[in-house]
Amino acid sequence: FSSQLLPVVVDMLFIQRGTGKGAAAGMAAGLLATFLFGPLFQMLVNALGDAAPAFLISTLDTVNSITGSLKVHGSVWGLVVNVPVFVLVSLVTKSPDEEKKAQYREAFHSS
Repeated sequence: FSSQLLPVVVDMLFIQRGTGKGAAAGMAAGLLATFLFGPLFQMLVNALGDAAPAFLISTLDTVNSITGSLKVHGSVWGLVVNVPVFVLVSLVTKSPDEEKKAQYREAFHSS
């Protein structure tokens, strides 16, 4: 799950064009995808057994059909979702003022 911080860190260190809302949306979407495509979701559905709601079972079937031939770790799937969501939300939300960005940079450089 911690790999979902990677896009935010790269943006903060090198690009500096993302927004807080973009970062939050990207991380939330990435964490959800990591959960769905990782082993925890499979274990949850298996633990529920016959009591599992139909939408969970159909979601698991969809995830299994997507990942059937691609053996990729769940955190990679999370990054595949995180990065585009982070970029798109950052593009449509307002970036902080340049004065505010300068204050942040000054605070980080002085410490």
